[in-house]
Amino acid sequence: MGFVRQCSVKFVLPRGGAVKECICWWSVDGEVPGLLERGGGPSMAEADGESSSGQQRKKPPWLQLDIPTTHGPMEEHNSFLQPWARNSLYLRSASVPTENIQLRCPPVDPNGCRRPSVLRKPSISQTIKSPTGKRVRFEQMSTVLVKGQCSSRLDAPRRQSLPQIVLRPLERGWRKTRDDALIQPKVRLRQEVVSVSGQRRGQRIAVPVKKLFTREKRPYGLGMVGRLTNRSYRKRIDSYVKRQIEDMNDHRPFFTYWITFVHLLITILSVSIYGIAPVGFSQHETVDSVLRNKGVYENVKFVQQENFWVGPNSEALIHLGAKFSPCMRQDQQVHDLIQEKKEKERNSACCVRNDKSGCVQTSQEECSSTLAVWVKWPQHPSVPYLDGKLRTYGSVCHQDPRTCLEPASVSPHEWPDDITKWPICTRYSTGNHTNLPHIDCVITGRPCCIGTKGRCEITSREYCDFMKGYFHEEATLCSQVHCMDDVCGLLPFLNPEVPDQFYRLWLSLFLHAGILHCLVSVSFQMTILRDLEKLAGWLRISIIYILSGITGNLASAIFLPYRAEVGPAGSQFGILACLFVELFQSWQILARPWRAFLKLLCVVLFLFAFGLLPWIDNFAHICGFVSGFFLSFAFLPYISFGRMDMYRKRCQILLSLALFLGIFSGFVVLFYVYPLKCEWCELLTCIPLTDKFCEKYDLNAHLY
Repeated sequence: MGFVRQCSVKFVLPRGGAVKECICWWSVDGEVPGLLERGGGPSMAEADGESSSGQQRKKPPWLQLDIPTTHGPMEEHNSFLQPWARNSLYLRSASVPTENIQLRCPPVDPNGCRRPSVLRKPSISQTIKSPTGKRVRFEQMSTVLVKGQCSSRLDAPRRQSLPQIVLRPLERGWRKTRDDALIQPKVRLRQEVVSVSGQRRGQRIAVPVKKLFTREKRPYGLGMVGRLTNRSYRKRIDSYVKRQIEDMNDHRPFFTYWITFVHLLITILSVSIYGIAPVGFSQHETVDSVLRNKGVYENVKFVQQENFWVGPNSEALIHLGAKFSPCMRQDQQVHDLIQEKKEKERNSACCVRNDKSGCVQTSQEECSSTLAVWVKWPQHPSVPYLDGKLRTYGSVCHQDPRTCLEPASVSPHEWPDDITKWPICTRYSTGNHTNLPHIDCVITGRPCCIGTKGRCEITSREYCDFMKGYFHEEATLCSQVHCMDDVCGLLPFLNPEVPDQFYRLWLSLFLHAGILHCLVSVSFQMTILRDLEKLAGWLRISIIYILSGITGNLASAIFLPYRAEVGPAGSQFGILACLFVELFQSWQILARPWRAFLKLLCVVLFLFAFGLLPWIDNFAHICGFVSGFFLSFAFLPYISFGRMDMYRKRCQILLSLALFLGIFSGFVVLFYVYPLKCEWCELLTCIPLTDKFCEKYDLNAHLY
């Protein structure tokens, strides 16, 4: 055994001790056969003991770390360094736990000296697996360098291979210790803590929030749903496919954050302004005695549908922009009801009570022949003339062509004989008495729009308020008001007779039926939609989201025209279709793709079955899913498995766009050109398990 290197080490003991100089030799195999001490002052063992007693009185902060060490037998020896067994693993350098270390290099090889282990570079805490199989957490620390020290040149491969076992700074140097043993150095070191284990306050809340908004690249074919269903890649994937997966762009979910903020804001405003309807699954009835147009109190019952989503009633949702076919096109049933009311009003007249308590516009059957006088032209002597002939329709309470100044009935703009075409008089003559019974009486009833189908009644204000209707103080006839304008709200129709609010198809995507409905949408969007937007980007995912929702609402408007529906149900099922398309596009790189397909299919079938419950629109779910399926083939990013596969998928994009346009165009024709009536189609959205399970409700009032 030949000696290779000789090094002179000078140790300066703490607390003003003397200098002790040692000369040690290193051999080729790493053993230290001898140690020569020179110098005066107290020995290293005494200094070691002195420092140990000071440490027991007050421990420095770095000794409070959880550093496992060994309880080995402590040998009492005067020398500082002793030889150790060959079979134990160690670092070939001296670990000197002192305050000041001066290492002098021999003049032969000035760059060959090794840095003591206490001068190693700082490192973070790490968990090292020991040879016994136990995992130990090891906190490494960095020692503050003293001016004038010599830096060592440990090669990088040797330094990186050291943390294979647990090494501890002892008074002899670095050696292996057992996992369950704890020992602390006896001499105080000037050290800085690099990392300290333990959670900060609020970390339990901050970590999940950071995870939610962290910017992680979304793996193609896996994603959040893939992690939940234990989906994984195959072991062998072609390098060409791997390169495509790695080159895919990573996007931020801006559209998800924007649409979620809009949903929350609109829901809060709608609930604050319109309030909350009765909560439940059935119909809510309100009965009260109300003064009507006959001058007597009558028992009236008002029926409205309860809202189990904890939100506004249906009339308020229609006002906000819900999907409602009579507001989007000229509905034949609503149009027939309005025309029937006009025909009945054309043959009406003013009923004046004999006790001078008031008058109201009614039919002859509703006017008492003993208690009132029915002023009907041309039988009544108060009939006016039109072009030299007696008028045949009328009279109208508080309105006459002879007393109205604006708009005046003068040639060539005389009012027609048909009273349903008379305008609203905005200014009357100032005379107190006209000797006309239908003008001098006190009117007790005016037009009131009740319900959601444009039904109008001449009634009192008290009754109109009880029925949650729209009372028109300025008009005298129902033909002078447009109830569908009042029911629908938003922008007025260009033609008052023809509803044209087609923008409800996408406006209803931003509305919700209540607080619970909004929470369900927000949960879906912050998980599924956000995950897919990281893959596709905000532009692609917004196109799929909005077009799927519009198609679903259009189908719902065809098959369920008189039900007010809100919410992005069609859009959400279109996003679910994206998961299927992504699975099909990545079928060749996934392990057990059939298993992933069956899991996803079970989830979607359960959601479709949930749509068979009453008051849930399954037509929007089905058609939104189908349209989203074709749109996903066209807009979602994909990977190709060769040149022929790339051409096939390009043709697939064109075919998918053509199919979507065909479906959408067919729905537009069925909605506007050839309205479809399908009685059995309602079985797709509600199965009548009992007699009243799928009871059709009418929001119009019921009188008893």
